[in-house]
Amino acid sequence: MPIQKWIDPKWTKYIRCGPDASPGLSVLDVDNINYLYNCQGCQRHRWIPAASLSHEDFSNMPTFGYESENKNPIFACRAQHQAEIVSGMYDHSSKTCKISWANKPYEISDPFEILTIPGGVVGNDCSVYKPVNWRNGLDPENSLVYVVGNILYQPYWNCTSHIAYARVSGSNVVGKIWLERGVKFSLEAEIYTGTSSSRTGEYQVLTCGLDKNCMLKQIFGHKAFSHQDNFSA
Repeated sequence: MPIQKWIDPKWTKYIRCGPDASPGLSVLDVDNINYLYNCQGCQRHRWIPAASLSHEDFSNMPTFGYESENKNPIFACRAQHQAEIVSGMYDHSSKTCKISWANKPYEISDPFEILTIPGGVVGNDCSVYKPVNWRNGLDPENSLVYVVGNILYQPYWNCTSHIAYARVSGSNVVGKIWLERGVKFSLEAEIYTGTSSSRTGEYQVLTCGLDKNCMLKQIFGHKAFSHQDNFSA
């Protein structure tokens, strides 16, 4: 049954996915709506509380090829510290979210959330999640994965926070970056590095977009291959 059949029409404007859900909702509210209505495409990522992580959730946790020095997978997490929600690195062995805040390292044991992407980084609908080098610029059709929006304290007034992947001193790490007024990335990502905090300008930011080649294959692939087979014969 369509959702509109049993939801009061005055609330239907809140059930659209992602940033279009409502101009007044926070990132956390939008995340909850995406989860509640099983939004797809580039809104199918889910932040799952670590305390309720299931086996299926664990299989949906992306690494993007990032591993620790001893070959353990590295995952993204987010936790609240002081007045900010911060993205960092999930350590499965210690069950903690390792973050950097104000240039100091912290390990958050509870509560925190872990990033999952049901359906994998390449979805059946051709939506693709991947880290990209911020210096190369972003495809205007791609979207960023939000950690939190509208930070309202200095020096990050009117900034949004996003997931950063980097390699520092030979180690793969996950941290945070800021985007000012939707257009200007911070010059450095802030990350947790072992027992300390660090910053680096060489980072990738997590994005999502539609793979046009994938879409063309889904639309024309079968016919194209059939035509090619007939031509070859």
